[in-house]
Amino acid sequence: MSNPSCENGRVMERKTMNNTNQLELGFKGAAIPRRQQKINRARWWFTQMRRAVDSALDWQPSPPARPEQTWFAEGSAPESQELRPAA
Repeated sequence: MSNPSCENGRVMERKTMNNTNQLELGFKGAAIPRRQQKINRARWWFTQMRRAVDSALDWQPSPPARPEQTWFAEGSAPESQELRPAA
């Protein structure tokens, strides 16, 4: 072929990159502003979370805990409130 930028009948675009530029890849004509990308990504995330919540199983609450019996050291509580273990 006589033109080095033409390969198999297709025109190839040549660009020279500087070391200071960042390479960006994307689909031609599909440039979406960064803010809109963030909004779309957040919308997708919250949609996924709503689906997870909607499909979650309902759990029954656990029964209340049994009362705890506390023993006081002798002399640390008034006589009327002091509990002593059965001998």
